[in-house]
Amino acid sequence: MNFSIDNLGFLISFNMIGALAIGLISLYIGLYIKNHFKFFNKFGIPAPVIGGILFAVIHLIIRQLRIGTIKYDTTLQDPFMVVFFTTIGIGSSIAALKKGGKLLVIFWLLSGVMTFMQTVIGVGVAKITNIHPLYGVLAGSVSMSGGHGSAGAFGKTVEQLGVMGASTMALSSATFGLLAGGLLGAPLALYLIRKNNLKAVNIVGKDDISFEEKFSYQNITADQLLKHIAVLSIIMMIGTSFSSMLKSYFDLALPSYVGAMFVAIIFNNLNVRYNFINLNRNLIDILGITS
Repeated sequence: MNFSIDNLGFLISFNMIGALAIGLISLYIGLYIKNHFKFFNKFGIPAPVIGGILFAVIHLIIRQLRIGTIKYDTTLQDPFMVVFFTTIGIGSSIAALKKGGKLLVIFWLLSGVMTFMQTVIGVGVAKITNIHPLYGVLAGSVSMSGGHGSAGAFGKTVEQLGVMGASTMALSSATFGLLAGGLLGAPLALYLIRKNNLKAVNIVGKDDISFEEKFSYQNITADQLLKHIAVLSIIMMIGTSFSSMLKSYFDLALPSYVGAMFVAIIFNNLNVRYNFINLNRNLIDILGITS
């Protein structure tokens, strides 16, 4: 952590370790607030959203009052995102998709239509307001559906095409989408669940995705943890290399985490069939959540 003075007052710069610490502090402040105020539990507001908004408001106030500003190193953002989406991919299988049935197909089609409309609306608004249409693409499905990973990856690509500030705009749009989803999506989902008295049925289990579910009855050993980290690391290495290869040979800007997720899906389906290694589902979930 470094202190200096610039035209906005005090400048506090955090390296990647400091940025990690600030993120964890914000998370646990969010958890504390959520656990002590029933409002947040009632409407299902996620703890990271609570802590993140609080940090953002504090930063906004000190910046607007010209007290100072905060900068932090985002080096860990991409690798953590790759880990998270790899754990998502490794929990997917063809058997689990088949179990989704008709409702999954309907959901997939509706999601496709909504993703398409996000880009149509984004480009349309950009043209109406006389700004570059690529801003509309970035503010549409790239950031709304793709999140910060896609926003960061495609924002850099658009900047290389000569559109200034594309990355900042894309990441800002992704942040808006994340906050909107947390503040609006979760309360609406909880309202519909309670209104219709919905219950979980036909849950995908260990037999569908080839995971052991023994974590609740076992302590995590160093060997078990390292084995799972090794599996994830190999998948991520192959997946990120695949994304880089597509960029180099076919000029396709595919975020590194997408390649890792695809490789994880392929690995898990092969593992379901040939049983290369027994994976602890709950440990995989823990690695994904903590990243």
